[in-house]
Amino acid sequence: MESNIEKSNNVDYFTKEELYGYAEKAIAWIDPNDENDPEGRYWLACYQGCGEYRLIVKDKKILGAIHGNFFDTRPKIKGYLVRTRVWAQALKDCVSDRIGDHFRFVKADGSGTRFFLRECKDARLINVREYDVPSAQGGYHHNIEII
Repeated sequence: MESNIEKSNNVDYFTKEELYGYAEKAIAWIDPNDENDPEGRYWLACYQGCGEYRLIVKDKKILGAIHGNFFDTRPKIKGYLVRTRVWAQALKDCVSDRIGDHFRFVKADGSGTRFFLRECKDARLINVREYDVPSAQGGYHHNIEII
């Protein structure tokens, strides 16, 4: 009988191919037809509603998106939840195979078919517009909107 420790190290319970298949399904890629959007939202095919995202950014452009974060999007395979580190690597492998290296996963929030960066440091990776808006808690909130 297997111990709980062995079950928590679930790397052996599924193959890389199985993980890769789940990763392919988790990623929404841009559609070149969206380049014609009158509001410049070339990422519309990636937008899946309000919430947290991991955007796939390369050469100052969104190329794909994962709706949710690495922890919450982990699949359950053969009854075992994939460890976050293993899942993140499967996503990286899938993205690398499609667009090559030198991309970044960037934390963002989706709202109103727009993306807003979660971290100021990521503003150097993509074109943004920064501005302050009134906060529900009083004062102001700084928005970093991807343009």
